[in-house]
Parts: sequence; structure tokens; C-alpha cells
Amino acid sequence: MHMNTSTNPAGDTAAVARERVSADLRLLIDDAQRLLADASRYDDAQLAKVKQRLRDEVERIGAQITDAQSAARDKVRQVAHDTDEAVRGNPYAAMGVAAVAGLLVGALLARR
Repeated sequence: MHMNTSTNPAGDTAAVARERVSADLRLLIDDAQRLLADASRYDDAQLAKVKQRLRDEVERIGAQITDAQSAARDKVRQVAHDTDEAVRGNPYAAMGVAAVAGLLVGALLARR
């Protein structure tokens, strides 16, 4: 049985990816708003360049979102696998933890 008690690199990676995507989306929105405000100053060639840059940014951010989703999916799978191993390796301990958790939830709900 293998219990992962250290920090999970997949979780760290997912959090970093999520933050990066958020920051990039904010920058993309800011760029788009600036473009809309300044659109009357651009000629057709300049507008085409800016449109292409925005398309490239949207594509890049889409790829980052896909990577973040993949990292999150991998983390969920790893946690499920680790939990399965722990329960199979110590079924009575798992039942005990579940019973205590159930008692605590029941006691909390009864207090309402």
C-alpha cells in the first residue's frame, strides 16, 4: 500500500496552471478592450495584425485551459487510486473513519 503524504506535484501543477490561465485571460480581456477603444485609429493592415495576435492568444489560452483540465483530471484519478489503495489495504480502519465521520455529521445535524 502506498499513501501519498507529501505534496502532490499534479495538484501544484494544476494550481499553477489555473493561476496562469486566469492571468492570461485577464490580459486578453484588457488587450481586447484596448483594441475596441483604439479601433478607429488602425488601418486595415494594422487591424489584421491585431486580430491575428488576439486569435493566437485565444488559441494559446485554450491550450493552457486544456492542460489545466488534464492536470486536474490526473489529480482526481491519483487521489481516487490512493484512496482505493488505502481502503483495500486497511478496510477496518476505513470503516472506522467512515463511522466516526458519520457520527460527527449526525451530531452536527442534530444540533440544528
